Amino acid sequence: MKKVWLIAIAIFFLCSAVVFAGDTDMHFKPLTGDSMLDLSLEKLNTRAMGNLDDFINDLNKSYGVAREKIDLFLTKDKMNPADVYMAAKVSQAADTPIDDVVTEFKSNKGKGWGAVAQKMGIKPGSKEFHALKEDKSGMLGKGDGGNAGEGTKEKQRKRERKQSKAQGKGKKK
Repeated sequence: MKKVWLIAIAIFFLCSAVVFAGDTDMHFKPLTGDSMLDLSLEKLNTRAMGNLDDFINDLNKSYGVAREKIDLFLTKDKMNPADVYMAAKVSQAADTPIDDVVTEFKSNKGKGWGAVAQKMGIKPGSKEFHALKEDKSGMLGKGDGGNAGEGTKEKQRKRERKQSKAQGKGKKK
């Protein structure tokens, strides 16, 4: 009988741990409309949760967002690190204060980042829209062995091969 109670208690605590862990990044699913960007944001979120101080430093350095503001977004607003990163990207692309982007994100959370970007004046297909998918800061591909942003690296390799072939053809003529 004691074994049954011990097993029941262990299951209870295990289930409780899983439920409470759900408040972190385990259930984070970005909604950007771009599967590669979503995957990169999931990886960024996991890395950032492992070392928030480095994430905050990188975001501050790359996008000029005050450390205190980033910390408030993470703690008070309970945003995921990858969502704070996207808020900084949208803010930069739309030339809008990050506070306005975060307010829009919170009021349209279920609609995803594409909807937020449109509300901030970024039209689908525009150069600003495409800039949201780029990662010039290096935050998406950093520290994961190069897996995040793999699609972008492969595109770069293809461009380099094409340029190399074009230069080779030019020399033969």
